[in-house]
This record gives sequence, C-alpha cells and structure tokens, in this order.
Amino acid sequence: MAGQGVRFVGVDIRDQRAAALAYEREFKTPYPSVFDPSAALTARLRDQAPAFPPATLVVDEQGRIGARINGAVNGGRGSAGLQAGLLADVIARVRGAQGAGG
Repeated sequence: MAGQGVRFVGVDIRDQRAAALAYEREFKTPYPSVFDPSAALTARLRDQAPAFPPATLVVDEQGRIGARINGAVNGGRGSAGLQAGLLADVIARVRGAQGAGG
C-alpha cells in the first residue's frame, strides 16, 4: 500500500514498553510505532478517538478521519493478506467519498 501513498503508524497506549517492543519483534511489524502510555495522542482526537484498542483510523492527506474501525480488522480472523485487502477496500471508499465532494 505504500506505493499508493498509504502509510501505517502504530500507537501503543496499553502495553509496557518492553511488551510493545516484543510484539514488534515477534510479528515483524513493517510500520513504525509510537509509544504513548499516557494516551496523549488519543486525547487530541477528542470525540473522534477510538473507544478501545485495537482500532484503525484512515486519515486523509489533510488530517481528516475518513473511516474508523473499532476492534481488529475482520474481527482478528483471516490471513494478513485478507485483512490487508479489507483495509485497502476501506481506503478506496474513503478516497472515493472525497472525490465525490467529501
């Protein structure tokens, strides 16, 4: 998705730093993560903040939230490829809505 101008950033608000780093190593996350135990980044989103992790926010080039998925993409089931495909569909819909005057 990087070739489509899409970037991913993880924000860890629950785990201890050592656990967060262990997760990144174990699952070889290909995106950077921000350690934010005080949830300061989430607080800045105010009423648009996710209610609980995990959550996915699709943010456009202007910093607007175009879509929010609470919970794991696909409920945590399915392959990483399937989940990536579902997320790509959400991104395409956000882009389409913006192009239609959104």
